[in-house]
Amino acid sequence: MDAIATYSERRIDGRRQFSIYPHEIVIVGRARFGAHFEVRLPLKTIDSTVSRLFIRSTLFLAGMCMAVGCAFICIILASLSPAVSWSYWLVWVIIAFGIVGFVLAGLSFKKIEFAQFRSQAGVRVLDIARSGPEHHKFDEFVQTLIQQIQAAKTATTGSGVLNA
Repeated sequence: MDAIATYSERRIDGRRQFSIYPHEIVIVGRARFGAHFEVRLPLKTIDSTVSRLFIRSTLFLAGMCMAVGCAFICIILASLSPAVSWSYWLVWVIIAFGIVGFVLAGLSFKKIEFAQFRSQAGVRVLDIARSGPEHHKFDEFVQTLIQQIQAAKTATTGSGVLNA
């Protein structure tokens, strides 16, 4: 069966592919340096109300901590200037870590918009980010998902099964 709609997102921490089918949404993804996964969610278990969130990546905080920590160490070393040789390799490693942290913070500074869906019980079950090469399809995909959730619930209610 062909998907009704698909959407791909790519962020600094991984990527995901969403495919909407008549009764479920399939999420296939890969976390950077982590797991591969495939998740199937029945559409009738998802609430069609969408929340919008604007979030920075956790890598921003990690990069800022690295940069600030290394800057702090360099300030301490500079205050001990007569006793510390700036040609010592460990000093350059600390400076390099600070630069890497600053670059990481810069790459992950921009906030990413997420559309978040909850289950009937109010538990977050699905979030979709406006990120990657298909970011222009984000609003259309979210609207299609909302329509399919409502259609799946109508089909369940119409077949004589109570909708919880």
